[in-house]
Amino acid sequence: MIDDKGIQQTLLCRPLEDERIQCLICRRRCKIASGDTGYCKTRRHMNGKLYSLIYGRVSSIRISPIEIKPLFHFYPGSQWLSLGSLGCNFRCPGCQNWEIAHADVEKALPSAPVCFT
Repeated sequence: MIDDKGIQQTLLCRPLEDERIQCLICRRRCKIASGDTGYCKTRRHMNGKLYSLIYGRVSSIRISPIEIKPLFHFYPGSQWLSLGSLGCNFRCPGCQNWEIAHADVEKALPSAPVCFT
């Protein structure tokens, strides 16, 4: 169930004996205490369960020429849909998306999830 703020219970996790929850989304395998978020800041441990704070929430959407993507040799002259959300488990030097990848999830996105039909 998704609430009106886009918070969805995460399925890829497991409870630990010390009352923390281990997130299984990425290889970091964060062990998250109650009330805390993981390294990416997109998963929060609340009331013994792990929740996604970004489910259905889009931070950026753009249609770009295929030539600016790593797949430029596929279908030259075509367009590419870029769709993204907040949060990242990397800290790459020179990241072009730093502002959206590491923004405060609870402040930076609209309060309701986006529905594409």
